[in-house]
Formats: sequence, C-alpha cells, structure tokens
Amino acid sequence: PARCRARPPRRVIAPEQAASHRHSDAEDSDAKSSSEMPQDGEQQPSASLGSPKRSSALPAWPVLALVCGFTALQTFKPSEPYLVPFMHCVRGVPRSTIVDSIFPFWTYAQLALLPLLSAGSELVGYRAVVLVGMLGRLATLLLLLYGGDSVFLLQLSQVAIAVGFAAHPSLVAILFRSLPSESYARAVGLVASAGVLSEVAASFVGQMLVNAGVPLLVTLEISTAATAAATLLALALPSPPPPLKTRSRHAGGLGVSIGPPQLPPVPIL
Repeated sequence: PARCRARPPRRVIAPEQAASHRHSDAEDSDAKSSSEMPQDGEQQPSASLGSPKRSSALPAWPVLALVCGFTALQTFKPSEPYLVPFMHCVRGVPRSTIVDSIFPFWTYAQLALLPLLSAGSELVGYRAVVLVGMLGRLATLLLLLYGGDSVFLLQLSQVAIAVGFAAHPSLVAILFRSLPSESYARAVGLVASAGVLSEVAASFVGQMLVNAGVPLLVTLEISTAATAAATLLALALPSPPPPLKTRSRHAGGLGVSIGPPQLPPVPIL
C-alpha cells in the first residue's frame, strides 16, 4: 500500500542552529531596511511640480476644458475685423489719426507691459495677472462703446488692450504648472485650436451681421458680452503657486517641497 511506503526521515534542527537561523534572518531584514533609508547628505525625493508627473488641484481634463472655454470666449470678437471702420465711420476719426496716433500706443504699451506682467505673475500668481488682463480687455471695449470720438480715450483703449495681450503668457503658465509634462503639447494645441475656431466663428457672425445691415455698434456689444463672460470664467481658473512662493515655503521648514527639486546639501567637514 502507498501508506506503507518508506518516508524520508525528518530533519531535526538543534536549538542552537534554530537560534542562529533566526539571528541571520533578523540581520538580513535590518540590512534591507537600512539600505532603503537615506544616508547622511542625501535628500528624500519630494513632491515637485517640476517632476514629470505633477499633482494639481483639479484633474488634467477639467483644467484643459476650462482653459479652452476661457480662450474661446476671450477670442470671440465679431467686432475685431471692423475696428477701423467703426472708428472712422461711426466715431468720425480720420484714418491717418487712427494709424499714426492711436494704434502705435498698443505697440509701445505692450513692449513695456510684457516684462512687467511676466515678472509680476511670479510674485502675485498667474490667475491674478490673467484677471488683470481680462479687465484691460473689458475696459478697451467699454472705452470704444462709450468713449465717443475722443482721441485720448481711444489711445487709452489701446493701452488697455495691451494689458490683455501682455497677460497672455500667464495663461500658458497655468497650463504648464497644472498639467503633467507629457500633456504639454496636446494641451497647447487644443487651447490654440479653441482660440482659432472661436475667431473663425466670430468672423462669420460679424460678416453676417454686417451683411444684414446691423450697426457696427451691435458687434461691439456682442464682443463685450463674450469678454465679460470670459472674465467671470477666469475666476474659476486654477491658481498654482509660482516657483518663488514654493521655494520660500520649502525654506520655511515645511519639509516637503512642491517647487523645483533642490540640490542635496553639501556636508560640512
């Protein structure tokens, strides 16, 4: 029978050998745990916004959809192709004055405001600068609507729109600081596509209104409504901390850096 077959003899371990086996196992586990702990002069990896995978307050797709919707509303301006006819035919400003005395204010104002707002976004935050830019765009349309034929107010409107253009890099910075790095190219492409499609749609709407004999003032009112909606939507944009604030928080002793990865400290001999 199978139960009558000879069984191999059991291995008997002496108490001294069992104790030595337990001691060697304990030494192996201690060595493994010590190898996983950081040595002197090393720094544990911190959760950094500069790492390939970033954590944000909102998931990637809601942030991207929010920025695309904001961009579409911001660029929806049926009045944009008819700005010169509006100033000349409705406000009665000569074309030479528009070209020589009004439009240059936009060029030089943006040249001065672009570095200022770009540096300011690193101090006060990206969303705050985007809001300032949207207020400038809204002020431009209001000055065109209610400024009359005053050349000074028209020049001021060009300075206000320069604020909006100079604040645009802060919107791109919100994308770069909120989304994973592998989504940069797709995110920028989708946002640019949303802006282009909105501009095309606004051009068709403006052309249809003009062909139907609607006054140019109505196209400005539509642009103002879209810009006001974009300004309200800008309040919902995420506000990732700028690098300067993250570095100061790390230096304050929080223990976890959410800014760019820091170099390990140099040991003092």
